[in-house]
Amino acid sequence: MHVRVARIALTFAITAGALIFGGCANPGHRISEHPEMYQSLPPRDQALVSQGQIRPGMTMDAVWLAWGRRTDAGIEVRARHTLFAGDREAVRRQTVATALEGLLLDD
Repeated sequence: MHVRVARIALTFAITAGALIFGGCANPGHRISEHPEMYQSLPPRDQALVSQGQIRPGMTMDAVWLAWGRRTDAGIEVRARHTLFAGDREAVRRQTVATALEGLLLDD
């Protein structure tokens, strides 16, 4: 049960970050720059990545291709895995706090 809640919390945190940072880069550009990475994905993930979408269980490469972030210095990618303790509400609060902390402390 705790693993399921942690996965939901992680998905929420990634989604929150994507909503704020989304649209900063084009998945098509990353795919064209890294065709070998794209070709190594299963067809289902290739279809999602080309549309800038992800699903639970995707590899980090697939998520990066779909949601990578472009900066003046190039493409920046950040990931963080956190396992929160507590009931559903406690995990939700910790997830939101961690996501906001990451966004507010972003340089």
